[in-house]
Amino acid sequence: MRLLDILDQIPASSVGSSSSGLQPEAEAAAAAAGQQQEQQPDAPAALRSTAALSQRIEAGIALQQARQLLQDAGILQLPTTLLAWEDEELEPEPAMQLHRGLLPPNHERPERLRAVLARLRAAGLLDICGRLQPREATEEELLSVHSAGLIAAVAALSHANQPSDLNQVADHLSPDMLGNRYTYRAARTAAGTAAELARQLVTGQASNGMALIRPAGHVAGVDSGEAGNYFNNAAVAVRAAQAAGARRVMVIDWDVHHCKGTSEIFAEDPNVVVLSLHRYGSGFFPSSGPAEHVGVGRGRGRNINVAWCPPSVMDKRGRRIQVEAPPISDGDYLTAWHMLVLPIAAEFRPDLILVSAGFDAADKDPLGHYRVHPECFGHLTALLRPLAPLGLLLEGGYNLAATAASAEACVRALLGERPAPLRGTRCAGVTGWSSILRTLLVHQEHWQSLGMLNFLQLAGTPTSEEWEEVQDEVEEESEDEGYEVDAGDSEDGEEEEQELQEGEFAAVLATAVQGEAPGQASTSVDDFEPEEAL
Repeated sequence: MRLLDILDQIPASSVGSSSSGLQPEAEAAAAAAGQQQEQQPDAPAALRSTAALSQRIEAGIALQQARQLLQDAGILQLPTTLLAWEDEELEPEPAMQLHRGLLPPNHERPERLRAVLARLRAAGLLDICGRLQPREATEEELLSVHSAGLIAAVAALSHANQPSDLNQVADHLSPDMLGNRYTYRAARTAAGTAAELARQLVTGQASNGMALIRPAGHVAGVDSGEAGNYFNNAAVAVRAAQAAGARRVMVIDWDVHHCKGTSEIFAEDPNVVVLSLHRYGSGFFPSSGPAEHVGVGRGRGRNINVAWCPPSVMDKRGRRIQVEAPPISDGDYLTAWHMLVLPIAAEFRPDLILVSAGFDAADKDPLGHYRVHPECFGHLTALLRPLAPLGLLLEGGYNLAATAASAEACVRALLGERPAPLRGTRCAGVTGWSSILRTLLVHQEHWQSLGMLNFLQLAGTPTSEEWEEVQDEVEEESEDEGYEVDAGDSEDGEEEEQELQEGEFAAVLATAVQGEAPGQASTSVDDFEPEEAL
């Protein structure tokens, strides 16, 4: 059967009909808007927008019907974008939308998910994407990542009737984890849905997709949960992908908080890269993930941290001076993408890329305080799309409008739409450059694609005299202009890891300029043979 013959079988009457899944009221409104636009060339923008939306939905429905006919005929399997979400009409008690933390103030609230679904529904994207039915994770899937004690503790949390019932959860969950009777089922559903998305991507049933799930999970470790993270959705998805045949999996976490749990779980796994871009320092939760943490044993180099932290120097009196800088924005993430994320992904050649897609780095988020715009998240997604099957897992994001807009930009990029033009800056700032440079220096020995930092040859290696001049200038500016000075204990472990002393920095720069990284010889992914998934 020829392709044109198959396409001719799609009845014109079915396009935009009630069988499309649209509500009859929405169809009537869209049709009326289209007729009014024809009669009135100068129709208001709202009506033109409604007619355009109707056309987009009709095109998506026609594409779905054509895809099904092609698959039935065995001619061609068109790329498919899956969207996992709870449908209130099909599920009387959607646990992920009913779970709620009991201790105020709690930013991780059900309205986050509802805002995203409302925006995608209004844009017609829920009708265009293939729907993945959420499901609960099996006991085996949870035990592939977490201890039996943590699983039992989360279960007990949802079924506790008396304060004494909470005693058994104290060893596994932080005090802010109190939930309601839907919490355990919501956590299992979030993990199971992530696992199912990963399985379908690895087995070729879809090209990409996004799981609209909550609660978040990237902070949850093997035996503990905190900050509203019960089970690690991304880690459960990785293990499900490995069980389905994936040899190499890459996890990219752009949530503003470090993926403490994901990094811990895969610290020794050479077949899983965990790359996190997060805010670091000044006590920002969870106070983990410095650039120098690279993994353990055979997993060294597979744990990559872009720790956004303003540069700081020591003055002559031993005080730590942190240079004031604008917040992280679009240009910082795009620069990190081109200098770190894409080269490493190309060298690692993953069978699956999973993104812990938290949107709390978005502009106006009450926790992140960064300025990344929805369009930027669309560009980041579009750049990853050609590299491997791509799955996005919703994590944080606490400004409802920004989170919903960012999720829409990502879904459109997954569908192949060209991302909207950027609104923010397109180049990295002071904090971005210093953080990216530190990560590059740390990981040159682990990734050949990072290679020699050629641009450092142009700048040259700073001498001791030059560093003294910098310190003098910073000290004078701090006194004249009121730069923030942190005179805390200089022996603080985590803060000291973010500080390269004069001699260390000069030595590392000198080694980088010569084209070699300090420490052991350079290794690449080909030095390792994939091991069986745990």
